[in-house]
Amino acid sequence: MSSDNKNKDEILAEIAKIEEEIYLIEDKIEDIDTEESVTHFDATAVGMGGSSDGSQESASDISNAHAAAAEVKRLERRNRLAKKKDEMERKRNELRERLKNM
Repeated sequence: MSSDNKNKDEILAEIAKIEEEIYLIEDKIEDIDTEESVTHFDATAVGMGGSSDGSQESASDISNAHAAAAEVKRLERRNRLAKKKDEMERKRNELRERLKNM
């Protein structure tokens, strides 16, 4: 096998590996996006019911604060994964361009 063919095979293998990682990242992002609706549901479900002494607002406020904190963490995780996906796509595109120029 010529060295050009070997290099092309190595690049193709690297591209395949990157595409697999991109797929896994997309799957994780989809899981995080699914979590979002659960977080909002939990935040609203806790606030149901009432009390004449006003304790309900306090429980609701705490619940909302927890939901907001969970949402921030979820978005941070999603953004980190999206950034990693962008980096992997850039690397894949660079390898494809290198392959075309061989």
